[in-house]
Amino acid sequence: MLSSNNYAYIFSMNAQLFLFRSRVLLISTIFLIASCDKGGEDPRPLSCPESDALNFTESDGLVIVEFEAVPDRSAIGDWDFRNDFAAYEGEGFLYWAGEDHFSQPGNSTLGYEIEISNPGTYRFIYSGYIALGESTTESNDLWLRFADASDFYGFRENDDSYVYPKGTDKSPNPEGASRDGWLKVYMNQLNEWTYTAKTSDNDAHDIYVEFDNPGTYLMEISGRSEGFAIDRAVIYKEEGNFADLGNRAKRKEAFEVLDGSDATCP
Repeated sequence: MLSSNNYAYIFSMNAQLFLFRSRVLLISTIFLIASCDKGGEDPRPLSCPESDALNFTESDGLVIVEFEAVPDRSAIGDWDFRNDFAAYEGEGFLYWAGEDHFSQPGNSTLGYEIEISNPGTYRFIYSGYIALGESTTESNDLWLRFADASDFYGFRENDDSYVYPKGTDKSPNPEGASRDGWLKVYMNQLNEWTYTAKTSDNDAHDIYVEFDNPGTYLMEISGRSEGFAIDRAVIYKEEGNFADLGNRAKRKEAFEVLDGSDATCP
């Protein structure tokens, strides 16, 4: 028969073993959470698969959309969610892993709802990266559409030139590809994330979208060139702190320090 001292010893050992196992479980849980946040293919997927597009709210004439903020990252077609090279913002970026679609927009289309409270004219740029090859004219573009905006076009200030997407009954149209309200939107900088966006081949125009009234508008992108990576879209009024951002260095300095707009399920 065990003495009272033996029982006390056994109880003490069991209590210590329980505490040890609890600590191991806690440490393992913390390590797992940290690992999921900092590595792996998909560190923190959003969860609102019943929605077609997340909602991003404009504030003081600015909306920053992280392209990876989609309702369901398992349903993005030929876009790949990645976080395997440096200097992106947010959780990661999207990479077009599908075929080239130089004349046919609408492949693996992703939508983003933009809630506008300050109507007016906004400039569109993205942070893009040529992630395949060493050419400045390949793997450098996507398709973009604002079908329900008041107007959507390319504009070049030095000669007051406008170009409108084909399929909108407006002219003139951009040089090169365009169809069904979509613009080809490109960049030409190697080896860095670049805040820019142009349309019209060899005839570069900046991208603008007009919202005449407060409300929610849909921005759509679709894949065009294999190997193009996109991190975020910036839609902003060219006024105040954003009035004089005429080169990519100024745009990068202005926007890379800002957090993306909050994404919510509609």
